[in-house]
Amino acid sequence: MSAAAVADGSHRPAPGGFGAIATVLLLVAAAGAKWLAFMPPEVPIATVAWLALFAIAAVGSSSPRTLWLGVIIVDLAWWLLVQRWIADVSVAGYPFLCGYLSLWALMLAWLVRRFAARESTARWPLWIVLPVLVVALDVLRGEFVLGGYPWYEAGQGVVTASGGWIEVAQAADLFGARGLTLLVALSAGAVAEGFRPRAAHVSLGRRFAGVVVAVSMWAAAFGYGHWRLGQADLAPSLGRFLAIQTALPIDNKIGWSAERQLVDVPAFADATQRALDEVGPPVDLVAWPETMLPGFGLDPATLDMLERGGYFPGSLFAEIAHAVAWRAGAPLLVGSPVYVGLAAEEGRWTWDAHFNSVYLVPPTPTPGDREPPRYDKIVLTPFGETMPGISRFEWLEQLLLDIGARGMTFDLDAGSEPVRFEVETSEGDLVRVATPICFEATVASLCRRLVWDDGRRRADLLVNASNDGWLGDDLAARRMHLRLASIRAIENRTPMLRTVNTGFSAGIDSSGRIVAGLDGRGDRVGTAAGWVLAELPRDDRHPLFSVVGDRWALLAVLATAVGLWWSRMPKRDSSRGRG
Repeated sequence: MSAAAVADGSHRPAPGGFGAIATVLLLVAAAGAKWLAFMPPEVPIATVAWLALFAIAAVGSSSPRTLWLGVIIVDLAWWLLVQRWIADVSVAGYPFLCGYLSLWALMLAWLVRRFAARESTARWPLWIVLPVLVVALDVLRGEFVLGGYPWYEAGQGVVTASGGWIEVAQAADLFGARGLTLLVALSAGAVAEGFRPRAAHVSLGRRFAGVVVAVSMWAAAFGYGHWRLGQADLAPSLGRFLAIQTALPIDNKIGWSAERQLVDVPAFADATQRALDEVGPPVDLVAWPETMLPGFGLDPATLDMLERGGYFPGSLFAEIAHAVAWRAGAPLLVGSPVYVGLAAEEGRWTWDAHFNSVYLVPPTPTPGDREPPRYDKIVLTPFGETMPGISRFEWLEQLLLDIGARGMTFDLDAGSEPVRFEVETSEGDLVRVATPICFEATVASLCRRLVWDDGRRRADLLVNASNDGWLGDDLAARRMHLRLASIRAIENRTPMLRTVNTGFSAGIDSSGRIVAGLDGRGDRVGTAAGWVLAELPRDDRHPLFSVVGDRWALLAVLATAVGLWWSRMPKRDSSRGRG
């Protein structure tokens, strides 16, 4: 072993540690527990077991080389299974993304082992070290690096599509989903501390103090959640909202032919009318999924240009949307591409800006023939709508698209400001509606920004218009998207209506409970069409999350950096200075 390797405590074998076979078995068991946490049947306790087994392997393996290799292989295999739907979207991007995601597990293993092995940090208990490291890495992966990918974080395992530990999940309105991660990782660290090769200078009481702390925190979270749920049960009705679930294939964004559009859009209108006939009045809002109204947007100037030039689709789809709202006697929220400054020049289209947007189409004509109010998507989906960093170099972006995602384009612009729509209900109440589009419902900071402004509530209802057709036949990925939507509802104490193409359309109350839903099953997984009527409760509570958000998690990043610096310091010799 090199001198440099000896100097780095993270490379030292653990005294009496696990051999290669035991290390690999622990890592496989950790991956299996992680699978149980996020795949059906979705077992919440498994998320604690996953981190505990992983930490035990990281600290106790007698061979660092076996540990690093085992982490990469096992975690890469896990991501390849979980993210296999990406292969239908981008063959080249699929292994790249999975390889990138597995590097975060390697980083966690290296950090845990380093802090446990270096003499200056060896006395730090795992029930303190592990939650700090997990939160730090989650906030970096989920918010900052490569545009952020905030899926499959440990705390998200507490909330499942079928309910999960719903009382404990209510604590997300304090410090968000990463507050739940802190609780889960602390508990896992307390378990792992009990299996850690014992060091002579660490007392038995100090090693097991984490169990007492973890049990106390779980009890407090359960009691807090029980109290919060009792408050929510007394909430008045906000209104009746109708979500239409369509069933288009994955390629409707990149290969939805004009012929199919002429069939599909009227079919959506007919399905909406059948739903309205069945549920009966009143309905306060009708919602269609993301990008279900094709064309170039609803700006009257653009529509007039299309009509005068004889360009498809003219104003046809706009007229259908207005007819749906008029027949419903309620606004229609619908996803549509928007092209600002569209013009036909020398046989090709040009435009000033292109957005992925949702419109609120009123039931009566807009005064002055203005464009209906719209929201432009602010957070573009990394590697789905934009390539972080790479999009700055058009030639490189096009090369990568030609290799792994032919037919796709990354020409979307990001919106700049939150927009809240105002909907008047049949009771005469005003409901303020914010509309995170697709991936945006998984981004905690964005949803908080849509609902709150300097701690003041600006939205009473979230409507997530999404296109889960990208997920192919993967039912578990659809359930994960629904799970994240439930967490956003808890964090902001704001109910959510999900209207999804080939997914899980649902009504979610402000406690994260699904009060109405469509399971998304059809002849193939996730291809069902239908509708969901959700009567959602109003929630006027102001959660702590509305003020602090996820910013506290940056302290974990700072603490990790300080810990790394501290771990480089030599151990103090306590015998010096004695007479």
